[in-house]
Amino acid sequence: MQDNLYKWIGKSENFFVQALVTLFIPTFFFHRFYQKQINLFKKAILLLSFDIDFKEDVKAIPKLIEELSQYDIKAGFACVGHWVKKFPSSHKLIVEAGHEIINHSNTHPNNEQTNPNQFFNQLLISEIKKEIKEADKIIKDYLETSPSGFRTPHFGHLNTNKIYPVLKELGYRYSSSTLAIRSDSFGAPFIHPEGIWELPVTTCPYHPHSVFDTWHSLREKGGWHKKRDSFLKTFDKILNFAVEKRIFINIYFDPKDMVENRYSKGWLNILAQYKNDLMILTGAKIVEKLNSI
Repeated sequence: MQDNLYKWIGKSENFFVQALVTLFIPTFFFHRFYQKQINLFKKAILLLSFDIDFKEDVKAIPKLIEELSQYDIKAGFACVGHWVKKFPSSHKLIVEAGHEIINHSNTHPNNEQTNPNQFFNQLLISEIKKEIKEADKIIKDYLETSPSGFRTPHFGHLNTNKIYPVLKELGYRYSSSTLAIRSDSFGAPFIHPEGIWELPVTTCPYHPHSVFDTWHSLREKGGWHKKRDSFLKTFDKILNFAVEKRIFINIYFDPKDMVENRYSKGWLNILAQYKNDLMILTGAKIVEKLNSI
């Protein structure tokens, strides 16, 4: 009964339900929801990734790769075919450093720089196939690596079940396109009926219906966690909770927000403090381990 209530609240699109949770019980609900996970790993797991959506993100790749290497951290990079084709050398740095390339569509619909007039979930199935398959081909041709994971542009509400047969056809093993708060697994990895693993994205402990990313934290409506050290403290809070409860979390950031500003390296210093108690894995590694259990 209690589980069903938490799932109902998590999936609710009612403004008043979301507002009441955010105003009165955000961290209570966040804790109660996520700690109901059944984590097959029996240890805290972090999937760390970065979305290369804009030209500014591409420019930030070299610096971000350098900083990650200093902490010996491997991550996933959700890459758009349009940018890979235009800036192959920058994207090759990701592969050369041992990070994972995630297919993030060819034009990233609803992106002011690449495709401002379309929304991914409104595309025809033929258009979705084209977006995924063209990006897959560009990544293979230009970066000489085969992606096994996909992330829907803007994911969450813009994700669609139309992607899964396409991913299955391409031999992909996972998607990371849903909000954890909307999952029946309480944010843990689960298998879609098409046989594709779905790795849900973790939400904010103070705004449980919103993803914890740099758009939400630093840009949306001026940034919900931009003041003082709220962003870093919230990041630390999520990591600490994951370690304490031994759960799976999935956090992604935008590269342009993570280098050469007051958060640069600060977030990595925080993450480094948890490395002994937190397994930091790419999506491909996580699925590999899940399939071996």
